[in-house]
Amino acid sequence: MLRRIERATGVTAGVVGLVGLLMFAFSAGTEESIDVSSSGGTSVIVERNTSPLIEEQTGPVLRILLVGAPLLVGVAFGAWRHARTASTGGGLLLIVSTVLLWLGTIVGGLSVGVLLFPASLLALVSLVACGLVRETVAPVPEP
Repeated sequence: MLRRIERATGVTAGVVGLVGLLMFAFSAGTEESIDVSSSGGTSVIVERNTSPLIEEQTGPVLRILLVGAPLLVGVAFGAWRHARTASTGGGLLLIVSTVLLWLGTIVGGLSVGVLLFPASLLALVSLVACGLVRETVAPVPEP
């Protein structure tokens, strides 16, 4: 039962996080330009331009995508691998990816961190389920 929870929450964390990153990249950023002329009278012209954030700030958004996407894939693959085969590598990948995802969520704060928070919670649930699974090895009978 815990293996199912680990696998389901880990894979869901990866999917939800990738959707959150895409929402961040393609959300509308606003750019305002104000033109004030005082010849004869005061007129203020405000122009608003809304375009996807990835078009306005390509460099920072791509850096966030290139760091965040592998972490989320690591959470999903680590949870799936550990739940399926109980491999140490899968558990270690899940642990490292979850810790780094939480650091990114905290550092991201009120920008991308808000969109990664649900994925971070799901990754934490998967990590707890991973830690609760006890492997029992049957003793080998002596001849």
